Amino acid sequence: MLIAQKEYDRARREFEQVLVSQPDDLQTLYAVGLLSIQQNDYANAEKYLKRYLDIGKKSKKPEAESYQAIFLLAQMAEERKNYDAALEWIDRISEEGDSEAWMLGQIKKAQIFFKQGQIKEARSHMAGLRHAYPGEEERLLLSESQMLRTAQMNKEAYALLKTGVKKSPSNISLLYDFALAAEKVNRTDEMEVSLRRVIEIDPNNQMAYNALGYSLADRNVRLDEAHVLIAKALALSPDDPYVTDSMGWVLYRQGKLKEAELLLRRAYELLPEAEVMVHLGEVLWVSGQQEDARSLFREAAKKEPQSEILLETVKRLGVKY
Repeated sequence: MLIAQKEYDRARREFEQVLVSQPDDLQTLYAVGLLSIQQNDYANAEKYLKRYLDIGKKSKKPEAESYQAIFLLAQMAEERKNYDAALEWIDRISEEGDSEAWMLGQIKKAQIFFKQGQIKEARSHMAGLRHAYPGEEERLLLSESQMLRTAQMNKEAYALLKTGVKKSPSNISLLYDFALAAEKVNRTDEMEVSLRRVIEIDPNNQMAYNALGYSLADRNVRLDEAHVLIAKALALSPDDPYVTDSMGWVLYRQGKLKEAELLLRRAYELLPEAEVMVHLGEVLWVSGQQEDARSLFREAAKKEPQSEILLETVKRLGVKY
């Protein structure tokens, strides 16, 4: 109950009190480890989770039941940029013990290689996994393409997903991600074909309607068509803040500033992310509400100082915030 209410301090004190009388209680050790992570107390989180693993091993607890704790320890090491330690933890997960946990660990290993700048090693690792486990190809392609995009290797992500789509032309997940990758390299023709293919396969896929409509609106082309597409997405998912943001943006492009402001304020309430802030900020700026716009741009800069949309927008508008 206390954890559900996010009363982490109190919950942790109560669990630690249990450990005074039951120092080897596995459930309590794991719970205190989790709570320590919630409080960014990684030193104690590591202590409790390592003890959890030690006691579990002594009591002959099934190996697979320890993997979540191992993932948490790897994650903490990764966040502290202790990549070697993170990889050592991941290597403790055996394929025989839990094939799903092992595969997740292998994907995490590639992500760490990327963070270390070992791009060739990461991509070779992922290619090896795809060859050895063809049934996992979709997941592996999507994971690697995300790593490439995070590393700003958009051409490589586009090429990788194009290969995947050629092999699986009706795979919705690959088609959708390929569309996003194509747009990043200015292949909007291929993006549109891919998203329309998604809609053909799944006529209720609001993400495809929204992505295509937003792309048209953002490029300031075929605005009436963009409005229809986003309206369809909004009908399918009326409380989706991303779709609400898109509708606000297309209304702005159509010159409907008041309507755009109302929807973008709604999107901002639901999703206070940098891109939404920038969209609302631009509408406010153009509407003459410069101080409110500057405030939003400053807030967006705090969240994502290197946000491409923020930097492009303030430069285009000539805003100093």
